[in-house]
Amino acid sequence: MTPILHVVWVWGGLAAAIVTGLAAFLRGGTPEKWGAAVFLTSWFVSPLIDTSHGFRYGLFASDVLTMIGYLVVAMRWRRVWAFGATVSQLLAVVTHLIVWYVAGVRSYAYITLADIFGADLPMVFLIFGVLTAKHPPRS
Repeated sequence: MTPILHVVWVWGGLAAAIVTGLAAFLRGGTPEKWGAAVFLTSWFVSPLIDTSHGFRYGLFASDVLTMIGYLVVAMRWRRVWAFGATVSQLLAVVTHLIVWYVAGVRSYAYITLADIFGADLPMVFLIFGVLTAKHPPRS
């Protein structure tokens, strides 16, 4: 990836994550706020604990905990978006396991799939949750 595309990818993703989190906290209901807390915690903690090369143990642990967080939100409030985020996170975990067990997986494919399933799709599901959030009627 060229340096300019990398900068756009990283900073654009960070901006999208912050905007999504703010929208969830400002417009979402309780489940969306909890989902945003899970999402933003994962987004900011993952790079701090992921210091390995090859199989990324820190990112794997973060994705497992994030999947559990989304599952708790999904089971507690029964929101479709939370189930979608849980399944997406499960796919991120499976991506890590495939790399662990299958030799020869290219690192670019690994990082791309882990990012799509572990960050991008959950963000899309959270945006959907914010847009369809149930609000109490105004009096």
